Amino acid sequence: MLYSDKLNELNVKGNKLVWKLALYVRLSVADGNDESLSVSNQKKLLMEFVNREFLEPHEIADFYVDDGLTGTDDERIDFQRMINDIKNGKVNCIICKNLSRIFRNYSDQGYFLEEFFPLYGTRFITLGDPKIDTLTEPEKVNGLEVPITGVLNDRYAQKTSMDIRRTFKHMADAGEFLGGFPPYGYIRNPEDKYKFLVDEEAAAIVKDIFRLYVYEGYSKRGIVLYLNELGVPNPSTYKQNKGYKYRNPRNDKSGSGYWSTVTINHILKNRTYLGDMVQRRTKVVSYKIHKQIAVPEEEWSSVENTHEPIIERETFDKAQNLLKKRGRATKNSGNVHIFSGLIRCADCKRIMQRKQAGGNVYFVCKTYYEHKKEACTRHSIREDDLCKVLLQTVQKHIELMEGLDKMAAQMKKNELKIKPSNKIKVILEDTEKRLEKVERILDEAYLDWKQQTISQEQYIRVKEQMEGKQLHYKNIISNLKSEIKKIDSGECPENEVVEYFLKHKNIKSLNRALLVELVDSIYVHEDKSITIAFNYADPFKGVVDLFYSRK
Repeated sequence: MLYSDKLNELNVKGNKLVWKLALYVRLSVADGNDESLSVSNQKKLLMEFVNREFLEPHEIADFYVDDGLTGTDDERIDFQRMINDIKNGKVNCIICKNLSRIFRNYSDQGYFLEEFFPLYGTRFITLGDPKIDTLTEPEKVNGLEVPITGVLNDRYAQKTSMDIRRTFKHMADAGEFLGGFPPYGYIRNPEDKYKFLVDEEAAAIVKDIFRLYVYEGYSKRGIVLYLNELGVPNPSTYKQNKGYKYRNPRNDKSGSGYWSTVTINHILKNRTYLGDMVQRRTKVVSYKIHKQIAVPEEEWSSVENTHEPIIERETFDKAQNLLKKRGRATKNSGNVHIFSGLIRCADCKRIMQRKQAGGNVYFVCKTYYEHKKEACTRHSIREDDLCKVLLQTVQKHIELMEGLDKMAAQMKKNELKIKPSNKIKVILEDTEKRLEKVERILDEAYLDWKQQTISQEQYIRVKEQMEGKQLHYKNIISNLKSEIKKIDSGECPENEVVEYFLKHKNIKSLNRALLVELVDSIYVHEDKSITIAFNYADPFKGVVDLFYSRK
């Protein structure tokens, strides 16, 4: 049976053949601002064709429009809707501008024209490039023009995809935002759509999330409960309420508007809130296969200070440290207890189990709890005893640190005045002599050029070389003078560990943020003694080094 006969057989309605038209339109990201390719213009062309040239009985089923998608995109929502309508008998004729508007690639074109459309009795019409009507000229599908056009469209899509990727890479490396919607807490800058401005309303929620997690001991689940109880809309719902056509099926499958731990986790890890633009974290397999795959972190595009930060770097770093600890929340409050993930058995090294009995809270070796004496011993210790010991230890460290810091500062002040400042002055004098030599060469070269001893080209070359050295030496001299001034005034280099300990010198009680910052692990021995492993290999090493530096 001929293709045209099969179409007629499948689509006869009583004694009358009625065509149910699907008018398909696609605007590609590659079309840019070309008005001739716009959605409105494509719709106009299709309607003009239907009104002037499609004289058979018909009804328009619908317009199917995929706006801003590439021809190779798998998620052409309206194309998929059209295919479903064909399967359900709502459509039996497709009309589109040309082959490149509807098919992703050459293999797709062959499948639909040679298999799918004939199977479902679907007529296919293009207005040009080439002009096709599978009812009146079915042989054209198997001729040379249609396959060749398909191959050319395929190669064009490949080249366009490569060009777009190259352009996007340059833009990302320049710190320009490439996504459809800014992260929660930001809006597009109306004067530069590739930059962000802070959305104060959403930014306040972002700040609350970091505050609750870092400084108030909330778990991710606890933050979810807190925000949902207050009725704060999640990021997807917030953007929709603001009028944006935004959807994120991965993070809000229910459409309920509730927060989830996935969303909280994403916000806590997002470096955008530091003022940095981090992009190209995923990529597609190829121009034909649009499956997203993860990109190694070292290949990400990261540009610092592209917009106003919402979160301070110190707070963000503390959040990352807390995330690594992965403490468990209590069932009722959703909060994490201050020792969660920190206490380990000194023998088997496993995290210890927190238990309650007789009004007391204590920790016991998890290996012993699960396997009893065959594997390990109890290593039990009460939480209140542990708090006292930890607090006293931290306070003692602070007290010793304060004394050592004062002694180190005084010794360094005395020594630096005698030794290092003199050494720096020697370097300064040598650099000043080098600068004088460069400036003398510049003056001599100028005179030689004026006296026509050297050409203008030679003079310019010497001038460029010497001016570069002149700037270099001036910068060195400025830095050396600044260093001498600091030493003479008694300033000494800051030590990160000292600074952090002394910041908490009036501490009266422990909190999780402080413990996570200072302590890596707390090991409990069977005799209830403890060993503290600080995040800093030796909290006193940096201070003691000040006594011996530059001797």
